[in-house]
Amino acid sequence: MDDMSAQQRARDKTDFRVRLALIEELRDAPEPESVALLTWIMKNDFVFNVRTAAWRALAHKGVDCPPPREKSRVRLCLERAARKTGRGLQKLYDWLWVFT
Repeated sequence: MDDMSAQQRARDKTDFRVRLALIEELRDAPEPESVALLTWIMKNDFVFNVRTAAWRALAHKGVDCPPPREKSRVRLCLERAARKTGRGLQKLYDWLWVFT
């Protein structure tokens, strides 16, 4: 498996099915880079089902890690607002994340 191609598909935000197919390929791949890429997907992907699939693939490989948590709607809205306004709402977001 080409490592650069796998990284590009992991960061592809156009279709989550591309990332799910990549996870299926990485699940049985023996390379240590596959564990690193699955961990990145599990922590950073914005689709909960993709994060869960990556977590299951890591569990299949024997990697012990906590399951992903679904983000609340309030937290997602605050993240979007913070991205749009830059750092303007970052303090509010940092304070409110405790309650979500």
